[in-house]
Amino acid sequence: MIHHKIKPFFNLFDLKFKITLFVAVFFYVILLFFLSLREFRTDDPTPKVKEISFKMRKNYRDLSTKVRAGLFIKNFPTFDFTSNNFTIDAIVWFEYNKNEVMQSTIDKFSFDNSKMLHKSAPHVSMHHDKILATYDVVFEAKTDLDFHRFPLEDHRLSLVLTNNAVVPSEMFFDYEANAISLRVSEKLFTSNWLVHSLETGSGYTALHIDEHNKRKIIRTPKAVFTINFEKSGINKILIIFVPLFAAIFLALLTFLLSFNSASAKTTLSVTAVTALLGYRFVIQQISPPVGYFTITDKIFVFFIGLSFLIMLFQLILLRQYLFLMDREKIKKSEQPESDTTIYSPRITERINSLVYFGTIIIFVIVLAYLMR
Repeated sequence: MIHHKIKPFFNLFDLKFKITLFVAVFFYVILLFFLSLREFRTDDPTPKVKEISFKMRKNYRDLSTKVRAGLFIKNFPTFDFTSNNFTIDAIVWFEYNKNEVMQSTIDKFSFDNSKMLHKSAPHVSMHHDKILATYDVVFEAKTDLDFHRFPLEDHRLSLVLTNNAVVPSEMFFDYEANAISLRVSEKLFTSNWLVHSLETGSGYTALHIDEHNKRKIIRTPKAVFTINFEKSGINKILIIFVPLFAAIFLALLTFLLSFNSASAKTTLSVTAVTALLGYRFVIQQISPPVGYFTITDKIFVFFIGLSFLIMLFQLILLRQYLFLMDREKIKKSEQPESDTTIYSPRITERINSLVYFGTIIIFVIVLAYLMR
C-alpha cells in the first residue's frame, strides 16, 4: 500500500502560501477602511459655553430678558473643510417679550470667528405678547477643525451666535429644551458631505480682563449651532490611498519573485520607493495646511520607510545569491577562505521567506494602529 505524504498548507517557504498571504493582506486593508468609514467619527472640538446656573437665574429674577433664537441655513456659497472656509447664507431670528429689551440691542448680534458680509434690516412681527425679529444674513465663518484622521474623518461646523452689547444679567438666550432652533434647507449644497445631525445649546462665556483682579470679568451670552457632517463620497480617499498602497504592495511583491528574476526584483523595489517619493507632492497639494501629522502623513512615512528597507534587503540578498551562483562555478579548492561562511542558495530563499513573513506581521500591526 502506497502512502502519499500530504504537504501542509501552512508552510512559510511554499509559494502558494505566500501568495495566499499576500491576497489576505489585500483584503485586510479593505476591511480596515470599511471599519474606519462605517461610523460617524469626528474629533473636532465643540465651543465651550457655561450654563446659566440656578443661582444666576435666581439673582437675575425679572431683571434679565430671556430670548429664544434660531438659525435657518439656506445655502453655503462657499463650503470647504480643507481650507476651513465657509460662507453661510441664512436667516437669524429672535423671539422675546415686548417691552423687555430694545430692538437696537438685538440688532447688535454677531457670530464668533466670522465676518458679516450682509445683514438686512429686521423684519419685526407681533405674536400675542411676543416679538419676532428676523434677519437675512450672509457671513464668512471659520470653525475649530481636527485633521488628525484626514481624509477618514468626519467634521462638525459650529456657529456661535453672540451679542457683545449685553451681559447675561441683562439678556441671555433661553436655556430650555427646544428653545434654540437650528434648521437647514433640503436643497443645501455641501459638495461631498451630508448632514448627519444637528445640535444646539446656549449659555455664556466669561473673559477675565485683569490678571491682578479676578473679579473683573466680562460675561457674554452665547447660542451654539452645530452641524455634524459625514462624508458622502470616497473619491478623495481613493485618490490618496490607492497609489500609496499600490506602491507598498509592489514592494511586498518582490518577496514572491524568484531570485532568477534579478532584474524584476530590483526594478519593483526601486519603483516602489520612487513612486512614493514622487506622490508625496500630490498628497501635499490636497492635504489641509496643518502643522501636525495626519493619518495620511503617518501612513506615508511608514510606507516609505518600509519600502526603503525592503529595497535594501532585496539588493543585499540578491547580491549574495548571485555571488553564490558564481561561486558554484569555481572549484572548491580555489575558493577564498572568506567565502566559506556565505549561505547556500536554498538558505538564501528561506531567509527571503522569513523576512517576508515578518514584514507582513509588522505591516498588519502598524497599519491597524495607525488607523485605529
